[in-house]
This record gives sequence, structure tokens and C-alpha cells, in this order.
Amino acid sequence: MLSKAQILLGDDDPDDHRILKDCFSDLHWEFELITFLNGSEVLTYLRNNELLPDLVILDVNMPKMDGFETLARIKSTPQHAHLPVIIYSTACNEREKRLCRQLGAFLCERKGKSFGESLAFATRVKNILDEKKSKS
Repeated sequence: MLSKAQILLGDDDPDDHRILKDCFSDLHWEFELITFLNGSEVLTYLRNNELLPDLVILDVNMPKMDGFETLARIKSTPQHAHLPVIIYSTACNEREKRLCRQLGAFLCERKGKSFGESLAFATRVKNILDEKKSKS
């Protein structure tokens, strides 16, 4: 990648923040991971910053505002609707995948149960962003 990728992560589990940061680091990739504990914090950040992130990753089960409501609000805001959003949750079943598609998520992924599965997810994220950068 030519420049550092900026990723917003909304997840109420600080361990998941650390795991994803470690996975991205293991890929020897230039990134900035900005973490939040709920969807409301993600939306506040988006409203207050002119420079938009390259990608948003959201857990479903968060306090104050869950990932689905956060996704819906991002997609209903004209200046944010184009942002790719990935739902990354332990509960990514078929019903949730269908809801993610309806709300405009780029992808719905089940959280890894091991570091290797989390690293595979991080690799997919990196590939998505590398492809996005090569098209711009």
C-alpha cells in the first residue's frame, strides 16, 4: 500500500482490539487502528473528523448502540454511506448475514476462535484495502 490504512474498530472487548492489532502488525502492514467501545463512539468520531477512514469494522453486540444500528446510521448518512463496513461478530449466522446485506455491509464475518483465524480475517481486510487503493 502507498499510504497508511486507517481502520475504525467498534467492539466492546479490549482483547479483540489487541488481537486484531497484533494480527495487522504480523502482516507487516502500515495501518492505524482506531478503537471504540460502542457504536455511538464510532458515529461521534465520523461526525467530528473530516478525513474518513478506509474501513469500519463493527461487532454486533455492544452497549449503547449495537453494530446493526451503527451500520444503518453510517449507511443513511450521505457523507458516510460509501464507507465499507464489515460486521465482525461471534454471532454471524445466516439471519445476521442477511440483515447485514440489507443494511449495506460490505461483509459479515464470524470472529476467529484462534489467532490463526483472526490472522486470516486480518489478511482478508488487508487484501480488500489493497484492492481498494489500487483502484483509486
